[in-house]
Amino acid sequence: MIEQRYWERAYEKGRDKNVVKVVRGLRYTVAEMDDGSAGLAFSFPWNVSPLEKACRVLSRLSLDSWEVMDLRHSGCLCDRVVAVAVANSILGKGGISSGDIPEISEGTSILMVGYIHPMLKILQRRGLKPAVLDDHYPGSIPLGTGLSYASSCDLVILSASTVANGTWERFLSRAHNVWIVGPSAPMDPELFENTPVRVVMGRKIIDLSALCSCLHHGGGTRDLSTYTRKMLLQL
Repeated sequence: MIEQRYWERAYEKGRDKNVVKVVRGLRYTVAEMDDGSAGLAFSFPWNVSPLEKACRVLSRLSLDSWEVMDLRHSGCLCDRVVAVAVANSILGKGGISSGDIPEISEGTSILMVGYIHPMLKILQRRGLKPAVLDDHYPGSIPLGTGLSYASSCDLVILSASTVANGTWERFLSRAHNVWIVGPSAPMDPELFENTPVRVVMGRKIIDLSALCSCLHHGGGTRDLSTYTRKMLLQL
Protein backbone atom coordinates (compact mmCIF):
# COMPACT_ATOMS: atom_id res chain seq x y z
CA MET A 1 0.00 0.00 0.00
CA ILE A 2 2.09 2.88 -1.34
CA GLU A 3 -0.10 5.58 0.20
CA GLN A 4 0.27 4.20 3.71
CA ARG A 5 4.01 3.65 3.29
CA TYR A 6 4.48 7.18 1.95
CA TRP A 7 2.95 8.77 5.02
CA GLU A 8 4.56 6.37 7.48
CA ARG A 9 8.00 7.18 6.08
CA ALA A 10 7.30 10.92 6.04
CA TYR A 11 6.14 10.94 9.67
CA GLU A 12 9.03 8.75 10.77
CA LYS A 13 11.69 10.82 9.01
CA GLY A 14 9.96 14.08 9.92
CA ARG A 15 10.19 13.48 13.66
CA ASP A 16 11.52 16.61 15.43
CA LYS A 17 11.54 18.63 12.19
CA ASN A 18 9.68 21.90 11.80
CA VAL A 19 8.03 23.52 8.80
CA VAL A 20 9.22 27.12 8.62
CA LYS A 21 7.67 28.34 5.36
CA VAL A 22 4.96 27.39 2.88
CA VAL A 23 4.23 29.22 -0.37
CA ARG A 24 0.93 28.25 -1.99
CA GLY A 25 1.34 29.31 -5.59
CA LEU A 26 -1.32 29.15 -8.28
CA ARG A 27 0.25 26.03 -9.83
CA TYR A 28 2.66 24.66 -7.22
CA THR A 29 3.05 24.69 -3.46
CA VAL A 30 6.49 24.59 -1.85
CA ALA A 31 7.28 23.78 1.79
CA GLU A 32 10.56 24.58 3.54
CA MET A 33 11.88 22.77 6.62
CA ASP A 34 14.10 24.06 9.41
CA ASP A 35 17.05 22.05 8.01
CA GLY A 36 16.83 23.90 4.67
CA SER A 37 15.22 21.06 2.71
CA ALA A 38 12.15 21.79 0.60
CA GLY A 39 9.50 19.94 -1.38
CA LEU A 40 6.95 20.64 -4.11
CA ALA A 41 3.37 19.59 -4.79
CA PHE A 42 0.97 20.50 -7.57
CA SER A 43 -1.60 23.00 -6.23
CA PHE A 44 -4.82 21.96 -8.06
CA PRO A 45 -6.07 25.56 -8.31
CA TRP A 46 -9.51 24.46 -9.50
CA ASN A 47 -10.15 22.55 -6.24
CA VAL A 48 -10.17 25.42 -3.75
CA SER A 49 -12.68 24.87 -0.93
CA PRO A 50 -14.06 27.21 1.78
CA LEU A 51 -13.58 24.32 4.22
CA GLU A 52 -9.78 24.31 3.94
CA LYS A 53 -7.83 24.43 7.19
CA ALA A 54 -4.38 25.22 5.81
CA CYS A 55 -4.59 28.99 6.23
CA ARG A 56 -5.36 28.72 9.94
CA VAL A 57 -2.63 26.16 10.47
CA LEU A 58 0.05 27.89 8.40
CA SER A 59 -0.58 31.23 10.09
CA ARG A 60 1.17 29.71 13.13
CA LEU A 61 4.45 28.69 11.43
CA SER A 62 6.97 27.53 12.45
CA LEU A 63 5.22 24.23 13.31
CA ASP A 64 6.07 20.60 13.88
CA SER A 65 5.99 18.73 10.57
CA TRP A 66 3.49 16.21 11.93
CA GLU A 67 0.94 18.94 12.63
CA VAL A 68 1.17 20.28 9.09
CA MET A 69 1.09 16.81 7.51
CA ASP A 70 -2.07 16.08 9.50
CA LEU A 71 -3.82 18.44 7.06
CA ARG A 72 -4.08 15.40 4.78
CA HIS A 73 -7.02 14.24 6.92
CA SER A 74 -9.14 17.38 6.36
CA GLY A 75 -10.94 16.09 3.27
CA CYS A 76 -9.91 19.14 1.22
CA LEU A 77 -7.52 18.51 -1.65
CA CYS A 78 -5.63 21.78 -1.24
CA ASP A 79 -4.95 20.92 2.41
CA ARG A 80 -3.55 17.58 1.28
CA VAL A 81 -1.33 19.42 -1.22
CA VAL A 82 0.34 21.29 1.65
CA ALA A 83 0.87 18.01 3.51
CA VAL A 84 2.38 16.40 0.40
CA ALA A 85 4.78 19.32 -0.12
CA VAL A 86 5.96 18.86 3.47
CA ALA A 87 6.28 15.07 3.05
CA ASN A 88 8.27 15.54 -0.15
CA SER A 89 10.63 17.92 1.62
CA ILE A 90 11.31 15.22 4.23
CA LEU A 91 11.66 12.12 2.08
CA GLY A 92 14.94 11.07 0.48
CA LYS A 93 16.49 12.95 -2.40
CA GLY A 94 17.64 10.01 -4.49
CA GLY A 95 18.50 9.78 -8.15
CA ILE A 96 21.00 11.40 -10.48
CA SER A 97 20.89 14.74 -12.24
CA SER A 98 19.44 13.96 -15.67
CA GLY A 99 16.73 15.21 -17.98
CA ASP A 100 16.90 12.11 -20.15
CA ILE A 101 13.86 9.93 -20.72
CA PRO A 102 14.77 6.22 -20.61
CA GLU A 103 14.31 4.25 -23.80
CA ILE A 104 10.93 2.65 -24.48
CA SER A 105 10.70 -0.16 -27.01
CA GLU A 106 8.80 0.36 -30.24
CA GLY A 107 5.24 -0.90 -29.97
CA THR A 108 5.05 -0.48 -26.18
CA SER A 109 1.46 0.09 -25.05
CA ILE A 110 1.33 3.06 -22.66
CA LEU A 111 -1.23 4.64 -20.37
CA MET A 112 -0.46 8.20 -19.26
CA VAL A 113 -2.41 9.21 -16.16
CA GLY A 114 -2.42 12.99 -15.97
CA TYR A 115 -1.57 14.96 -19.10
CA ILE A 116 2.20 15.57 -19.23
CA HIS A 117 2.55 17.72 -22.35
CA PRO A 118 6.36 17.63 -22.91
CA MET A 119 6.61 13.88 -22.36
CA LEU A 120 3.60 13.12 -24.55
CA LYS A 121 5.15 15.07 -27.43
CA ILE A 122 8.50 13.28 -27.01
CA LEU A 123 6.83 9.88 -26.98
CA GLN A 124 4.77 10.74 -30.04
CA ARG A 125 7.93 11.79 -31.88
CA ARG A 126 9.34 8.37 -31.02
CA GLY A 127 6.36 6.80 -32.74
CA LEU A 128 4.57 5.83 -29.53
CA LYS A 129 0.88 6.51 -28.97
CA PRO A 130 0.01 6.67 -25.27
CA ALA A 131 -3.61 6.64 -24.15
CA VAL A 132 -4.20 9.65 -21.89
CA LEU A 133 -6.44 9.75 -18.84
CA ASP A 134 -7.03 13.30 -17.65
CA ASP A 135 -10.29 15.21 -17.18
CA HIS A 136 -8.64 18.34 -18.60
CA TYR A 137 -7.34 16.62 -21.77
CA PRO A 138 -9.79 16.72 -24.72
CA GLY A 139 -8.91 13.21 -25.93
CA SER A 140 -9.02 11.57 -22.51
CA ILE A 141 -10.20 8.00 -22.16
CA PRO A 142 -12.85 7.31 -19.46
CA LEU A 143 -11.70 6.53 -15.92
CA GLY A 144 -13.07 2.97 -16.00
CA THR A 145 -11.27 2.28 -19.26
CA GLY A 146 -8.05 3.68 -17.81
CA LEU A 147 -8.22 1.56 -14.68
CA SER A 148 -8.80 -1.55 -16.79
CA TYR A 149 -6.02 -0.64 -19.24
CA ALA A 150 -3.56 -0.11 -16.37
CA SER A 151 -3.68 -3.86 -15.75
CA SER A 152 -2.99 -4.88 -19.34
CA CYS A 153 -0.74 -2.24 -20.90
CA ASP A 154 3.06 -2.47 -20.94
CA LEU A 155 3.74 0.81 -19.12
CA VAL A 156 1.77 3.21 -16.93
CA ILE A 157 3.20 6.74 -16.71
CA LEU A 158 1.73 8.52 -13.70
CA SER A 159 1.89 12.28 -13.46
CA ALA A 160 3.25 13.10 -10.02
CA SER A 161 0.04 15.08 -9.48
CA THR A 162 -1.47 11.65 -8.70
CA VAL A 163 0.75 11.64 -5.60
CA ALA A 164 -0.59 15.04 -4.62
CA ASN A 165 -4.24 14.03 -5.01
CA GLY A 166 -3.82 10.47 -3.72
CA THR A 167 -5.01 8.63 -6.85
CA TRP A 168 -1.68 6.88 -7.48
CA GLU A 169 -2.68 3.94 -5.27
CA ARG A 170 -5.48 2.93 -7.67
CA PHE A 171 -3.07 2.55 -10.56
CA LEU A 172 -0.07 1.14 -8.72
CA SER A 173 -2.27 -1.66 -7.39
CA ARG A 174 -3.14 -2.67 -10.98
CA ALA A 175 -0.03 -1.98 -13.05
CA HIS A 176 3.14 -4.06 -13.42
CA ASN A 177 5.47 -1.37 -14.80
CA VAL A 178 5.14 2.24 -13.65
CA TRP A 179 6.96 5.54 -14.11
CA ILE A 180 6.17 8.55 -11.90
CA VAL A 181 6.94 11.87 -13.56
CA GLY A 182 6.78 15.47 -12.38
CA PRO A 183 7.88 17.97 -9.73
CA SER A 184 5.59 16.42 -7.08
CA ALA A 185 7.39 13.05 -7.30
CA PRO A 186 8.96 11.78 -4.06
CA MET A 187 12.60 10.89 -4.82
CA ASP A 188 12.89 8.20 -2.18
CA PRO A 189 14.17 4.84 -3.51
CA GLU A 190 13.20 2.90 -0.38
CA LEU A 191 9.61 4.05 -0.75
CA PHE A 192 9.28 2.10 -3.99
CA GLU A 193 10.78 -1.20 -2.89
CA ASN A 194 8.54 -4.16 -3.84
CA THR A 195 6.30 -1.94 -5.99
CA PRO A 196 5.89 -1.83 -9.80
CA VAL A 197 7.62 1.59 -9.94
CA ARG A 198 10.71 1.37 -12.15
CA VAL A 199 11.44 5.02 -12.93
CA VAL A 200 10.87 8.28 -11.02
CA MET A 201 11.55 11.61 -12.73
CA GLY A 202 11.34 14.56 -10.37
CA ARG A 203 13.01 17.81 -9.39
CA LYS A 204 15.69 18.95 -6.95
CA ILE A 205 15.35 22.53 -5.73
CA ILE A 206 18.60 24.47 -6.19
CA ASP A 207 17.47 28.06 -5.52
CA LEU A 208 14.68 28.01 -2.96
CA SER A 209 14.35 31.75 -2.46
CA ALA A 210 13.99 32.45 -6.17
CA LEU A 211 11.65 29.48 -6.58
CA CYS A 212 9.37 30.81 -3.85
CA SER A 213 9.22 34.16 -5.60
CA CYS A 214 8.47 32.46 -8.92
CA LEU A 215 5.62 30.39 -7.46
CA HIS A 216 4.27 33.40 -5.56
CA HIS A 217 3.89 35.13 -8.92
CA GLY A 218 2.07 32.19 -10.52
CA GLY A 219 4.96 30.25 -12.04
CA GLY A 220 4.22 26.79 -13.40
CA THR A 221 6.12 23.73 -14.59
CA ARG A 222 7.80 25.50 -17.49
CA ASP A 223 9.13 28.18 -15.12
CA LEU A 224 10.84 25.75 -12.74
CA SER A 225 13.95 24.98 -14.80
CA THR A 226 15.94 27.98 -13.57
CA TYR A 227 15.41 27.12 -9.91
CA THR A 228 15.34 23.32 -9.98
CA ARG A 229 17.29 20.45 -11.49
CA LYS A 230 15.69 17.45 -13.22
CA MET A 231 16.42 14.21 -11.40
CA LEU A 232 16.17 10.60 -12.57
CA LEU A 233 15.73 7.65 -10.23
CA GLN A 234 15.87 4.19 -11.84
CA LEU A 235 14.86 1.27 -9.66
